[in-house]
Amino acid sequence: KGLYTPEQGYDKQIAYQVQYISKKFKINIEIAQEIVKEISDVSSVTKIAPSLYYAIIHKESSFNVNAINDSGRAKCLMQVHTSSGYNLLENSISHCLITASRILLDYYAKSGSIDAALSHYFCGSKIENNACKAYSKKVRYLQVQYKGWI
Repeated sequence: KGLYTPEQGYDKQIAYQVQYISKKFKINIEIAQEIVKEISDVSSVTKIAPSLYYAIIHKESSFNVNAINDSGRAKCLMQVHTSSGYNLLENSISHCLITASRILLDYYAKSGSIDAALSHYFCGSKIENNACKAYSKKVRYLQVQYKGWI
């Protein structure tokens, strides 16, 4: 519909990402645009690869901005769980990504490994079970898929 042209500040790569997310996950194109923009903004600050954000969001919520966390109150693409010790103060894409980034970075600082940080992100402090390791492997598998178009 001409929404994503270089004249409007979007390059072809961003347009592709927005349209891919919108079609694959059946979400509104404006929401897909906001997700892509927020991932770009947050990843530039946190230095977490955009492909990792896309992979976690794919796994946690399938890009559903209305996905509910374990408290049943906060909506978050990356499913911030209250057991992490963090709480979402607002239901926005930006705040969700920032809060989830803090959790992931905290776990990375403690473990020194992105795979361990992902396991902790999913399971908290008890990462020795197979589900935690499977989560990390699945996210890393998805991340490889997203690396090609970011």
